[in-house]
Amino acid sequence: MSREDLISLSEQTISQLPALHLLQNLGYNYLTPQEALQMRAGRLRNILLEEVLVGWLREHNRIHYKGREYPFSEGNIFSAIEALRVDIPEGLVRTNEKIYDLLTLGKSMQQSIVGDLRSFTLNYIDWLNPERRRNPVPVLLFTNLVRSVRKRRQVCDHCH
Repeated sequence: MSREDLISLSEQTISQLPALHLLQNLGYNYLTPQEALQMRAGRLRNILLEEVLVGWLREHNRIHYKGREYPFSEGNIFSAIEALRVDIPEGLVRTNEKIYDLLTLGKSMQQSIVGDLRSFTLNYIDWLNPERRRNPVPVLLFTNLVRSVRKRRQVCDHCH
């Protein structure tokens, strides 16, 4: 973390530093707010680092079927990303539960393999191989969600 980043930190952000340091010690890579914003195409509403997520999902998710390995279809990769987009008509608690379940359990996807249509789990986090979790960690950004409950500002940063 650069000196300029430390100087501009607010009290709320400073309270997040211990978690950030823990994640860095676990092998995650720190992203400055500027890097995170650039990865969001300059739009704070883009709460997912999609480019990183697409690459990670492609690389770390495979279907094992009848002794062979197959990639998930591009449609399933993009459906998995779409499932993480925040939509809050059910309220923040239910939305958080939904995202938590997706991140911890993965998402079941139907895919045809050698003519057989089956469901396979696509995982957002590789729980069995922690060394694969070398992901970027942006400092949390305040994101004004268009459909937020009571139009409050929410802290939302979802990375895999």
